[in-house]
Amino acid sequence: MRNWKWVVACAPLLLVGCGSDDSSDSGSGGSGALGGSAGASGAGGVAGTSSSGGAGASGGSAGTSGAAGTSGAAGTAGSGGSVAGQGGAGGSAGQASGGVGGTAGSGGAAASWEAMDGQTQEDFRAVWGVAPSNVWAVAGSHVRHYVSGNTWSSVDSGSMTGTYLDVSGPSGSVGTQDVWVVGDRIDYYFGNQWSGVGFGSSVTGPATSVLRVGLREVVVGAQNGVFQFKVGDTEWTARGTWPGGVVSGLWSEAGDLYATTGSSLCTLPGGSSTWSCDDTGLGGLNRGFATGTGGAIVQFITSANGIVRSSAGSASRVHGSGTAFHGVWGSGPSDVFFVGDGGAIVHFDGANYTDLASGTTNDLNDVWGEGATGAVFVVGDSGTLLRLER
Repeated sequence: MRNWKWVVACAPLLLVGCGSDDSSDSGSGGSGALGGSAGASGAGGVAGTSSSGGAGASGGSAGTSGAAGTSGAAGTAGSGGSVAGQGGAGGSAGQASGGVGGTAGSGGAAASWEAMDGQTQEDFRAVWGVAPSNVWAVAGSHVRHYVSGNTWSSVDSGSMTGTYLDVSGPSGSVGTQDVWVVGDRIDYYFGNQWSGVGFGSSVTGPATSVLRVGLREVVVGAQNGVFQFKVGDTEWTARGTWPGGVVSGLWSEAGDLYATTGSSLCTLPGGSSTWSCDDTGLGGLNRGFATGTGGAIVQFITSANGIVRSSAGSASRVHGSGTAFHGVWGSGPSDVFFVGDGGAIVHFDGANYTDLASGTTNDLNDVWGEGATGAVFVVGDSGTLLRLER
């Protein structure tokens, strides 16, 4: 907040000399009033007149100049954020002969991404969390859990093999409840132990994506469509008639399911059994994020060639042409993060796409955050784990 000092100029009082009633010289005129604190000079007194031809009185001397105005206060420094805060504006100049306004405050320091220790050099493929102190990530056949500090702990099971590609669990829950990891196999963590779930006769693995939709219940994207399973069931159930192709991304919003395959963005409205797919003409679509309700849904989708935005059935590339992006997360339409090859991190604030310095050149594969002001976590190749405190 800027601190302004207002200087008010007092109007000078003019004293008028009075002429005598005889032919002698009249008395001197009154002196001018002192200038106001704003700095305006006081006016001279008006000369007296002679009643019978005497010389008029001398005018009063000019008032003293007002004091110089105080310099404006320096602007407050911008607060740190994902980009540097702007410096505050300089203070205004004092009135009349007041001093020069204060200089602008310096910008706040930019918040930076902190490298974390995941205790592995394998490529992290996905990250998901309940809260900043309860975050999960997968790399190869390893599962890592973050609670506090800088180091992630291992929650591997000796029986876990293959490669995991995605992880999911409850949203907005205090407890961990159940966490699911999918890839060459499907496993879930519940009651401090791991259990495996087979693909059954319906699902063709590996599974590429997973959404936890209820207690020990998930929807997965696979090589041959989208399927749902709840612990205790004997078989996976197809979610709608899939048009074909490998599911590369799967997400949901307001009860609807969204998936990508090749250049197509597909939608399964809540309660429907039929997927509707639109060919965007933009190949290599990956994970996406949807925000809004009803006909106002906006999709932000990562792709092998930049960031894609889709709204009202129309999709276009909006940023990052030439860079492959893999992961996206947002708290709303004016707070969306994208990550991709070469350490690329982009933030969208509702109007502009801003490239952020990640501090790494490793490919980044996924991102998750907590609300519009909470911490943001990014995972990538060669054991890369990053955190941004906002």
